[in-house]
Amino acid sequence: MQIKHRVFYGYYLFVGLAILAISLAYFSALSSTPFHPDESTQIYMSRDLDLFFSQPSRLFWREDNTQDSAQRYRLLDAPLTRYLIGIGRKINGAQPAPTADWDWSKSWTENKLANALPSERLLLTARAATAFLFPLTCWLLYATGRTLGGEQMGWLTFLLFASNALVLLHTRRAMAESTLLFTVSLTIFLILRSPANPYLLALATALALNAKQSTLILFFWGALALAFPGEKLIRWRLRLVNLLKYSVLFVAVVFLLNPFLWSKPFKAISAAWMARQELVEKQVETFGSAAPGQILHSPAQRLVALVANLYILPPQIAEAENYSSDTQVATQAYFSNPLHTLLRGFVGGALMAVLTVVGYLLLLRQALMKNRPDRRRAALLCAGGALQFISLLVAVPLPFQRYVVPLIPFTCLYIAFGLIQPLLTKNAGGAARRAPFQ
Repeated sequence: MQIKHRVFYGYYLFVGLAILAISLAYFSALSSTPFHPDESTQIYMSRDLDLFFSQPSRLFWREDNTQDSAQRYRLLDAPLTRYLIGIGRKINGAQPAPTADWDWSKSWTENKLANALPSERLLLTARAATAFLFPLTCWLLYATGRTLGGEQMGWLTFLLFASNALVLLHTRRAMAESTLLFTVSLTIFLILRSPANPYLLALATALALNAKQSTLILFFWGALALAFPGEKLIRWRLRLVNLLKYSVLFVAVVFLLNPFLWSKPFKAISAAWMARQELVEKQVETFGSAAPGQILHSPAQRLVALVANLYILPPQIAEAENYSSDTQVATQAYFSNPLHTLLRGFVGGALMAVLTVVGYLLLLRQALMKNRPDRRRAALLCAGGALQFISLLVAVPLPFQRYVVPLIPFTCLYIAFGLIQPLLTKNAGGAARRAPFQ
């Protein structure tokens, strides 16, 4: 027994060391990743952490404060990333936030003179404050894959994620994507456990929403998992109680993390909705006038753009060309590393897309088969990816690559399952090794 425990812990140490080695390579490119002006805005807004603990009333939404850019950002952007950056600033010598926000109507030089361009130290601090979630996300996806298909699927899922070109670019910057991928992966990890815990699911889905609003659909996925827990003996009365607990805690966490709601919550929610609608309309108008072909009017156009951004197009350094000449040197240096464009392009992207569909269909088949022990997990994973996919298809009228990021953990799991499933079927006579929480 003692030897078995040593082997068990030794194996997990090996997995941890593998994730650490890949993470060190990942962290080594933090400072050389091309800058995005939205990083400046996130760092600028990280001062909200200071106000949260010192003067929270300054974070409240006010009707007479509509011209305040900070209040507008609180209405538009999820807060979790700016809180993490604020914590990072505190840990690394209490570096002050920039005194000015980035102004897209000004040149790079003008923004720099206005102190809107963060120093190298501050930018690296802000990036590290969110990039530290990368190894944790790798572990969550390894554990989830291992639960679904054993050791090989766990390793393959983690490696697919860690080598994904979109992950390597977007999570290395001081923006929402690193936090987003961690919270989405955490939600998947917890939902695929049986029976589902309403408290943990509420926390995970609320954190995902506070990483980026495009994950609101995961709240309904969590509710679906609680409504069908996989235990036939659980009465509907208890399921409804769990759904009530889940909903109340979800709202409480969202309310706690968004002080702009504390004073006049209903009016603030209405203002946030209107601000989001105005932003989308303005983006459509701006990009439509510059490049009418970029506006995605029909479902078919949105589907093509989503698939292209998820699999085929090179990692998008910026959505607009305002500062392409200013970042050209950094961009060329970044893409000189072949790993940063791995499997992008028509051939590699088409291959990944086909494998995603194959894996999804195999999972769906498993979900429809009676008397399969993993039937519920397969059904939930299919439902989660489909819900997130459809929500993006409906809500996103612009071909911005960052919008497809919530789908990456799902696609990694689908691809890994599609590749591993034939091996599982071949070795059906033997028991696959599973994660200890199963």
